[in-house]
Amino acid sequence: MTVAEFIRDLSEQERHFIANLDYSLEAEMHQSALDRVIKRGGLVDHSIESWYPYEVIELGKNCLIKGHNREFVACAGIVLQNICNQSDQCNGWEISFSELRKVWNQLSEAHQALLEPLAVEAKSLDED
Repeated sequence: MTVAEFIRDLSEQERHFIANLDYSLEAEMHQSALDRVIKRGGLVDHSIESWYPYEVIELGKNCLIKGHNREFVACAGIVLQNICNQSDQCNGWEISFSELRKVWNQLSEAHQALLEPLAVEAKSLDED
């Protein structure tokens, strides 16, 4: 499974959770932008979507909240994918992987298998 396939499989409730990560501020705008990003397979157009939804996506990858592993993995996957695609100019591999490293053993093998190739690729780009 790819990140694009994984995020397209997020439920409405999971997408709603992500969109509300900034204390529910402007959640509707985040939800709308998140849905567009999901339709593009997780690729963010930072020229029009730098704040919506990337702010809540970044918040989602910063902390694994109990019972919300899928949302965490989706957010981490989107950020790593955008680092690999070189469309994310704000986050480097080390910043993005620091939280992921802390919770890696709490993720299922399937979630680890989804994120690991992106983490390796992002790290190699960061080293260049």
